[in-house]
Amino acid sequence: MSTIGSTKEATVAAKTRMEKAVEDFRKELATIRTGRANASILDNVRVDYHGHADAVNQLGTVTVPDPTMIVIAPWDTRRFAMIDKAIRLRISA
Repeated sequence: MSTIGSTKEATVAAKTRMEKAVEDFRKELATIRTGRANASILDNVRVDYHGHADAVNQLGTVTVPDPTMIVIAPWDTRRFAMIDKAIRLRISA
């Protein structure tokens, strides 16, 4: 049998897990492709740079100047090819 204390603990644990699930769902919804460009669709794109996977937004500035375009301006211009390859691999997956 469960005691009052363990029931409260189970309720708290369930609430924490549910809140995490809702937050994860919100992040997934932000990456859905819609009729408007959204920089968050690149959040899951990782660029392999010297054996370390970095997110695109950590390698440069990501902006959405108009509803149909996403612009990535890398801080290190030598990473253009790597960023392009990572995006193409993500799109084809």
